[in-house]
Amino acid sequence: MEIFEKIKEYIGQKVILYYYHGGNVFEITQELKGVEDYSNVTLANTSYPFINKVSGIGTITTLDGKVIYNNPIINEAYICKTDEEFEECKKQTFGEDYQEKKKAYNLQKHTVKPKSVN
Repeated sequence: MEIFEKIKEYIGQKVILYYYHGGNVFEITQELKGVEDYSNVTLANTSYPFINKVSGIGTITTLDGKVIYNNPIINEAYICKTDEEFEECKKQTFGEDYQEKKKAYNLQKHTVKPKSVN
């Protein structure tokens, strides 16, 4: 998905992640180590989910302020009280067809490709 590819361009660079949890916002500045599509980003040695029922990533920026990811539904008041609400929030975050795209991504990621032996 395009949003994940955009974030992956910054792997190895320091970024600022704004993570919302429990009515608080945490500003974390660390090196971006990895991106797991539809799941999380890893800064230094910690993974932060894009979205879960009670927290998520609101924004990721470069050190000079360029926004590389933004999820407007994640803020200080964010919380999903039911599974149905959470499913709707995931659709708003990743698109209506995110489940099919996530399945395709996971299949591609976990498919072992044969190695050529000469």
